[in-house]
Amino acid sequence: MRRVWCVTVSVLMASACGAVENATPSSTAADLTPTTAPLPVTPSAPTTAPFEFSTQDCGGAVPRAWTLLCEAAEVIADHHVVAPDPVDLAAAALLGVESVSFDQGTPADDPLRCVVPHAAFETLCEPILRGVAAGIGSVEERVEAAVQGMFRYGLDPFSSYIAPDFADRLDELRGGIVPTLGMAASVRNEEGVACGPISSPCRLRVSGVFPFGVAERAGVVVGDVIASIDGNSLAGLSPDEALALLYGFPGTSLTLELVRSDRVFAKILVHEDIRLDPIEFEELAPGIVYVRLNEFTQESAQLLGRALATEAVASSRGVILDLRSNPGGLLAAAQAVASQFLDSGVVLVEMGREGDTTWPVIQGGLAPRIPLALLTDRSTASAAEVVAAALQEAGRATVIGDRTFGKNAIQLVIPARNGGEFRVTTSHWTTADGRDVGVRGVTPDILITEPPFAGDDPALVRAFVVLGG
Repeated sequence: MRRVWCVTVSVLMASACGAVENATPSSTAADLTPTTAPLPVTPSAPTTAPFEFSTQDCGGAVPRAWTLLCEAAEVIADHHVVAPDPVDLAAAALLGVESVSFDQGTPADDPLRCVVPHAAFETLCEPILRGVAAGIGSVEERVEAAVQGMFRYGLDPFSSYIAPDFADRLDELRGGIVPTLGMAASVRNEEGVACGPISSPCRLRVSGVFPFGVAERAGVVVGDVIASIDGNSLAGLSPDEALALLYGFPGTSLTLELVRSDRVFAKILVHEDIRLDPIEFEELAPGIVYVRLNEFTQESAQLLGRALATEAVASSRGVILDLRSNPGGLLAAAQAVASQFLDSGVVLVEMGREGDTTWPVIQGGLAPRIPLALLTDRSTASAAEVVAAALQEAGRATVIGDRTFGKNAIQLVIPARNGGEFRVTTSHWTTADGRDVGVRGVTPDILITEPPFAGDDPALVRAFVVLGG
């Protein structure tokens, strides 16, 4: 549905907005987190340099420097779960520009134009063009700051614009999990609620440490605050920007400045060539089968079906389904996984602009009556939370572990023409009974906050007890 306040008729902008047609549906998009108070405003250096500008809407021949603004406005208008008010969106864009301190450069000599998607956005023209005319930042830099502001201050907590430098890294990190370091991280406050941008008490915190991984061997523990990465302060960064700094190729190293209680110390971690399998399956003890899902893809759902069809499961006394540090993935995969353990009912209810959509249980599940224990932690997110909430509500699983991440957003990942990405919330979900796990997450039936460490796994031990192992 195209909104009248962002009309595109030129060949250039039709191409820019055509990226929407290549959107990839997903129920998660990396560790995208809520906004709190805006960053302190850093005013541009004063200037008396004269300038003139003319405004032009996105329906004309748009200069390349302005296409990102027009593209972002159309993506939001067409896809966001709440149809935005242009005035509010423009105010958020202005805040984005005013929240960035730009480098001093060479004053612009050429005549400047301002291209906006709606009359409300004309408030952006003066702060963008006056600064460019004085040599403080380029049009591209100021437009990108405006787009960041639109997503950060004008939309829901999980929608975001990902700059090109960070997009590829975040795709590799899969929702805050860094397999090459054996750890996961997310931006949260002291109460464990997702937040951003980074400022006290909203900090980048270690949310998961994998047994025998790089981080565990270095002595990193869950709850450690990451104050800097390779000497770079994280203050003011969005959660996505901070997480992207953890990315690295095998063999490369990074230095984390960590805060634990009142102690500040540094750890050097070297990335290892480690890739998580979509699913791990084994019989841990006679009659007790362990299944770990590391992500929700079409492949992982199919592999789970094959595992559940084995004789080991058919003759078992119980299954342990481990969804810890699972960042989510495809909503259809969550529906398929939950349906394996249910014989009827509803997995979730999706609520969007056009009304509610019910996702029913898919008939033919292979384990609808086998006793089930389900493990969660603070990094269990999105599609993984759908499964945990559905099975808990249906009385099919005893949920054991820590409270989950708290993401109830269903999103599209839409490529931008500049190589970045728009991650847009298109709808929200609840359980069949209307339970909303947003922000607070799924509360386990048995709360165990201690993470697994060096072979000691309290949640897994409790799951054995629950299943009679």
